[in-house]
Amino acid sequence: MNSNIKFEIKSKEDLNSIYIYRNYGFTEDGEPKWSYIDSCHAMSKMELLVLKNFLQEYLQNNDWY
Repeated sequence: MNSNIKFEIKSKEDLNSIYIYRNYGFTEDGEPKWSYIDSCHAMSKMELLVLKNFLQEYLQNNDWY
Protein backbone atom coordinates (compact mmCIF):
# COMPACT_ATOMS: atom_id res chain seq x y z
CA MET A 1 0.00 0.00 0.00
CA ASN A 2 1.39 3.38 -1.00
CA SER A 3 1.12 5.93 1.73
CA ASN A 4 1.58 9.67 1.73
CA ILE A 5 2.39 9.73 5.43
CA LYS A 6 4.81 7.84 7.64
CA PHE A 7 5.62 7.85 11.31
CA GLU A 8 8.85 7.25 13.16
CA ILE A 9 9.30 6.82 16.90
CA LYS A 10 12.45 8.12 18.54
CA SER A 11 13.06 6.92 22.06
CA LYS A 12 15.21 8.31 24.83
CA GLU A 13 15.11 6.56 28.18
CA ASP A 14 11.40 5.96 28.95
CA LEU A 15 10.06 8.66 26.60
CA ASN A 16 8.97 8.24 22.99
CA SER A 17 8.39 10.99 20.47
CA ILE A 18 6.39 10.42 17.28
CA TYR A 19 7.81 12.10 14.17
CA ILE A 20 5.49 12.69 11.21
CA TYR A 21 6.64 12.78 7.58
CA ARG A 22 4.80 13.45 4.31
CA ASN A 23 5.64 12.18 0.85
CA TYR A 24 6.40 15.02 -1.55
CA GLY A 25 7.37 13.09 -4.66
CA PHE A 26 9.58 10.29 -5.88
CA THR A 27 13.19 9.88 -6.92
CA GLU A 28 14.09 8.75 -10.44
CA ASP A 29 14.32 5.22 -9.00
CA GLY A 30 10.73 5.42 -7.78
CA GLU A 31 11.67 5.74 -4.10
CA PRO A 32 9.50 8.16 -2.10
CA LYS A 33 10.94 11.46 -0.90
CA TRP A 34 9.94 12.25 2.68
CA SER A 35 9.67 15.65 4.28
CA TYR A 36 9.53 16.19 8.04
CA ILE A 37 6.22 17.74 9.10
CA ASP A 38 5.99 17.71 12.89
CA SER A 39 6.51 15.68 16.03
CA CYS A 40 4.48 14.96 19.13
CA HIS A 41 5.72 15.86 22.57
CA ALA A 42 7.62 12.96 24.13
CA MET A 43 5.33 10.48 25.88
CA SER A 44 5.69 7.49 28.17
CA LYS A 45 4.42 4.09 27.04
CA MET A 46 1.28 4.61 29.15
CA GLU A 47 0.62 7.96 27.45
CA LEU A 48 1.11 6.30 24.05
CA LEU A 49 -1.45 3.69 25.05
CA VAL A 50 -3.92 6.46 25.98
CA LEU A 51 -3.29 8.10 22.57
CA LYS A 52 -3.81 4.75 20.81
CA ASN A 53 -7.10 4.16 22.62
CA PHE A 54 -8.27 7.70 21.83
CA LEU A 55 -7.50 7.29 18.13
CA GLN A 56 -9.18 3.89 17.96
CA GLU A 57 -12.32 5.25 19.60
CA TYR A 58 -12.31 8.32 17.35
CA LEU A 59 -12.01 6.23 14.20
CA GLN A 60 -14.66 3.78 15.37
CA ASN A 61 -17.13 6.58 16.20
CA ASN A 62 -16.47 8.45 12.95
CA ASP A 63 -16.65 5.67 10.40
CA TRP A 64 -16.45 7.52 7.06
CA TYR A 65 -16.71 4.42 4.88
